Amino acid sequence: MKWVKVKHASPAVQKYHLVDGTEKKLELKYTHPQQSVRISNEIGQRVFFVEKKGFWTNKTLFKNEYGVEAGKMTVEKGFHAGSIEVDGHKYHYLIHDTPSPALVIYDELSNPLLHCELNAEYKQGQDLSSLLLGLCWYLCPVVPGQAVAPRAARI
Repeated sequence: MKWVKVKHASPAVQKYHLVDGTEKKLELKYTHPQQSVRISNEIGQRVFFVEKKGFWTNKTLFKNEYGVEAGKMTVEKGFHAGSIEVDGHKYHYLIHDTPSPALVIYDELSNPLLHCELNAEYKQGQDLSSLLLGLCWYLCPVVPGQAVAPRAARI
């Protein structure tokens, strides 16, 4: 799997497709001025708002379309790692820089669940909160009013 950056008409919007081979699994649009993330796939669509918290902004909160906290993310400075929780599901992540930039998501027992390549434009230290949110939503999509089982582990 990998994130592919797609051109968008507005320069304020970063648009990505999560692809597995040739199949598009997810679409993500991050709008910087509103700090909003729109995630959509065949199951449904969600909107989240991203808020940085903490003195050194080491914590990120995700609020749903109603302003209710739906998750949070912490970053371990200097380790390219951290944890993320979305809709009650907790994961750990690690950013690999070599041989090519990639995100690896682990469950609470450190079992790898998903490996995702980043595009060539990735720079070390870049904020990846919206892409991590998209990957966690892909692993266990939550759509209001629907019960959806978590996806099987994919490496």
